[in-house]
Amino acid sequence: MKLLVCLAVPLAVALAQGSWEARLEAARTARERGRFDNARKLLEAAVTEADSFPAEDPRLAASLAQLADLLRMQGKPDEAAPLYRRLLALREKQLGLEDPGLAPILTQLAWSLMRANPIETESLLRRALVLREKEAAGNPLDSGLLEPVRNLAIFCQAVGQFKDAETLFQRALLVREKAAGPAHPDLVPDLNRLATIYSAQKKLGEAEYMYTRSLGIAEAALGQEHPLVTATLDGLAALYREQKRFSDAEPLMRRAVVNRENSLGPSHPEVASALDGLAWVLFAQKKFADAEALYQRSLAIWETVLGPQHPSVATSLDNLAVLYATQEKLEDAEPLYRRALAIREKETIASLNNLALVQAARETDTEADRLYSLALTLGEKGVGVENSALVATLVNYSALLRRMQRPAEAAKLEARIQAIKGKGKAPKD
Repeated sequence: MKLLVCLAVPLAVALAQGSWEARLEAARTARERGRFDNARKLLEAAVTEADSFPAEDPRLAASLAQLADLLRMQGKPDEAAPLYRRLLALREKQLGLEDPGLAPILTQLAWSLMRANPIETESLLRRALVLREKEAAGNPLDSGLLEPVRNLAIFCQAVGQFKDAETLFQRALLVREKAAGPAHPDLVPDLNRLATIYSAQKKLGEAEYMYTRSLGIAEAALGQEHPLVTATLDGLAALYREQKRFSDAEPLMRRAVVNRENSLGPSHPEVASALDGLAWVLFAQKKFADAEALYQRSLAIWETVLGPQHPSVATSLDNLAVLYATQEKLEDAEPLYRRALAIREKETIASLNNLALVQAARETDTEADRLYSLALTLGEKGVGVENSALVATLVNYSALLRRMQRPAEAAKLEARIQAIKGKGKAPKD
């Protein structure tokens, strides 16, 4: 029982004990339990304590690394980067500038800077690769080169340097093939990435070959319904759609739908998205009845999962309406378009209301007045006076009018609010 109590309050215990080891252990426990704020406080305390240790003591590096990793894992790269930079400087002083042991730190710092400074990210990733190449002693297929080569390839792909990305992924494939063999499923993600890069460069034949090879490996090693198989089906189908090879894309997309149904259930949002894509391919082939059935099924999923007023429902309604309009079934298309418009107007009303609140808070009352008035006009034309977004607008607008010394107008809005609350309807004037 005492052990359980200690684990339940790692922050208080570790800080009270004042032990570097206790803080790191408590931080590990807190992180595993999702108590990231506690873990951060403990690791910050560990860094502060480690700062007092001799320069060669490894505990400062360990503290910095764990704190930086925690922040990056939480999606806070801007806070992690200075810690990685400090860790790098520390390890460079201890190991020298050419030690391969710097490569992991260079990589973590690089990804932390990706958004803020992609130029430095590239420089750091290239430096990490150079260090690993020196360690490989001239062996271009050394397994230790796989990670730095892939990291640089992923970066180049992300920033649109497709020719460099192509060369690097080809190199990564050679390293992985030597280590695992030409039919290992670990090849699949890189084959798919390389296919995407070929497609971006309009090298469509090469892209198709990579996807086909990838699909064969994944099916043989992982089975017909593995997520990597589904992802590869998606990629190859997208390539065929780009070339308007809809009859080739259709069977692949049907398989991808079935895989998602079997793994996620028939009413999952990913299934709805896959149904929408397949319906579009059927529509492009003028298979209108099949497309209609899929669009209707997708619409039902979106409504159930997200609610009838979600923007994704509006998109689904538009898809089905376009199908009807193409067949000149205008009486079927019109109510769907109207409903989609009403959903989007509701979202617009909420956005106008929020923007008007900001303007009111900044005391730019004339602009707030204009925005609230526009929101009311949209609401009255589209979604009706009992809509919750419109009610919020009435409340906020009436408060603004009172502040602007326009009590008569405010009173009319307040009367409408009371009528809505009483489930009656107030006059608009």
